[in-house]
Amino acid sequence: MDSKIEDQIITSCGRLITMVGTEAFSLEKLLELPEIKGLDFSAYLSSEEEVFEKLLLKLEKDLHDLIEEISAAQNDPAHEFEMLFLQLHQLFKQKPYYLTVIFDKELRHYSGVNQIIFRIKDMAEKHLTKLIDIGKAQKVFKVSAETDILVKLILGSFQNLMNNIQLTDKMVNDLTRKQLITD
Repeated sequence: MDSKIEDQIITSCGRLITMVGTEAFSLEKLLELPEIKGLDFSAYLSSEEEVFEKLLLKLEKDLHDLIEEISAAQNDPAHEFEMLFLQLHQLFKQKPYYLTVIFDKELRHYSGVNQIIFRIKDMAEKHLTKLIDIGKAQKVFKVSAETDILVKLILGSFQNLMNNIQLTDKMVNDLTRKQLITD
């Protein structure tokens, strides 16, 4: 399999999901995209479920790479913490379809999707726990709250922020689509 073609297909799937949402996404609509026309993607994708799983697998890899890159810089915990959330925000801004797939409750009936989301959450929790514990040990983070409580609060707040951004983006996309229809 050509990974460049697979990346192009996955990116096109994400772009389509951003435009129409997960409920209106279909492989047939994917075939209508200019960059996909004439491309036989059956070797890469066989179902909508596989699309969502591959998008989440790509997110998992992107998050892993992001965490590794930030950790390799060996900054102090406060700077690493700041960089982590700045880069996460940038990632979700560049690839808003990740948020769409993560927050879509309807996709949870796919067991593969649930497993990947669980791994992503686990990776985030473990990294944040490690970062906070190091910061506490170095007296960079001077808080008395238990680390697991801090992790849940931080991730919950970040999730709410990303959910609000996603909802705002969806509203803007809906308004843009309606404006195109009425023009």
